[in-house]
Amino acid sequence: MRNPLEPTVPDSDHWRLSLAFGGTISYTIIKALDGVIDVYDPAPFPDHHTVSHWRVPIAYFPGVKTWVVSVDTTQDLLLVARGQPYGETDWDVTVHVRSLKRPDAPHPRARSRSLYAAPSGLKCYGMSKIQIHEQFVIWSLRTLESVQVEVWNWCTGDKIWGRQFDETVTYTLLDAAHILMASAHWDELRVYRFDPPDEAADGILRLGFPFEDRCNPHIQQSSIPAPPPNAPFWPDPELRVLMIVYWFMRRGTPPGGALLIPYTTFRRLLRPEPTTGEPTYTPPLRIPWEQWGAQGSVVLQEPADERVVLLHSYPYGSRVSFHTADQPGGRLGPNWWKHTDIVTFDLNPYGDKYAHNPYVACPPRPAQWSAEQLKTWIRDSATPLSASSFARHEESPTLYSPSIIAHSYGFTEFFPPSYGQLPSGVQEIGFRTHFFGQDGSEAIEDAAD
Repeated sequence: MRNPLEPTVPDSDHWRLSLAFGGTISYTIIKALDGVIDVYDPAPFPDHHTVSHWRVPIAYFPGVKTWVVSVDTTQDLLLVARGQPYGETDWDVTVHVRSLKRPDAPHPRARSRSLYAAPSGLKCYGMSKIQIHEQFVIWSLRTLESVQVEVWNWCTGDKIWGRQFDETVTYTLLDAAHILMASAHWDELRVYRFDPPDEAADGILRLGFPFEDRCNPHIQQSSIPAPPPNAPFWPDPELRVLMIVYWFMRRGTPPGGALLIPYTTFRRLLRPEPTTGEPTYTPPLRIPWEQWGAQGSVVLQEPADERVVLLHSYPYGSRVSFHTADQPGGRLGPNWWKHTDIVTFDLNPYGDKYAHNPYVACPPRPAQWSAEQLKTWIRDSATPLSASSFARHEESPTLYSPSIIAHSYGFTEFFPPSYGQLPSGVQEIGFRTHFFGQDGSEAIEDAAD
């Protein structure tokens, strides 16, 4: 199969690649000078080894600049946020709600073709961190002094929740009612409820960290799995894992790592709502690490002799995959970047059993980790998990450290544009999707037009 990466010359920095978090994790490229948006999505069938592709003309969407694009292929949903001419409207951003298959037409479930966000008084400078789940979409609007996080119902066109935060806040949707948030200024994770809306300033649930030193946490964006029609197997959304990457801000502290928290932990801690719709308890409820962490999470610690790129990893379902290599100057010498590994952790309680099933194993026939190997990465945890690694060989020095996105039957390497001067004067951007077959073979699929 052909290489899926698109070679570009240095003046092609008008291409903007981004991930789209819906029922699956898709990939978008805004090609402003070409006037098109490309959308790619790995097929839900492992034996098809295909990547779906849509090409959308930007001219369908009125506005002066395309800020961000997001899709949910499981709902045939395309969202295109376009800036408005300054002073001509009462809002700064129009979010066009369209059918992905027919982008010139409104989505059949949407009451309106557009959502009008960012009142002009906010002086909005950007929109980012979009996630779609069912009828809800969450995004952040960057203003001069803060970030406005909002949840909208794209079907009805209503804004149902909004709050101002500082610029360090990161978040992801937990389900159709709750948001998980973190900030460098908090020593805890916070859960906010948006349906029904709750106005508690510190959220309805606060979970303490296990660290004595202040850390800088970053919640990785994620998707809540939604099966496409006729998909033979699909990750159980109840078993999905949330990933919080952390690093320490004081010199002399250990290297960073990640918290892996199953969604079931939050479901257990968030008390069910009564039938009257009133909160069961008075927020905020704060739980120290000792009362929830060991039983409800996994703490990954970066080994000192490994170069681990956790910040560029995105979980899907119960699995998270990331890129790791020897430290520069180690046993592999100056060519250390050519020989690396893709490590996968699976928090599915049946992960070890599935790892040996040729019909659902993903990746199949991996190098399964022993208990001794796990000890070098994981602090004490009662959460069941399995781990494996997949050898990766890369000859190009510009492609050695991609973002790694887990998907149902393998993983995807995501290559955004490289900044700075490249030796060849040409760079490759795009992605490679790896499917694994029942026989243990690997197929690298093209993102061909």
